[in-house]
Amino acid sequence: MTLSTEQIHILRHSLGLDDNGHGNEYRNYYCTGPDCTGYNDLINLAVAGLMELGRIDGNNHFYFVTDAGKAEARKGVVHKRLTRAQERYRRFLDADCGLPFGQWLKGAR
Repeated sequence: MTLSTEQIHILRHSLGLDDNGHGNEYRNYYCTGPDCTGYNDLINLAVAGLMELGRIDGNNHFYFVTDAGKAEARKGVVHKRLTRAQERYRRFLDADCGLPFGQWLKGAR
């Protein structure tokens, strides 16, 4: 199955990845309903075995990414070499210290 751009976005968003597939998977769900945009894409992902329906709460349908879906979400991800500034900013994000970036920089040296 060839995935559309929107289907790839749904998989990556469900896992907490950015639009390029980078980042750490920190969640695994997508909540939508029959009246929402992208619902048909979600159904097609479930039929393909890339997502599965977890539960229904009223009009909210919770879908979870399967292992096959996780592999699809990571396809085509190019890990380019980051600049020193980009690496430093990633360290700041990973620190999750609650400080503004400028203040963190002053203490990081």
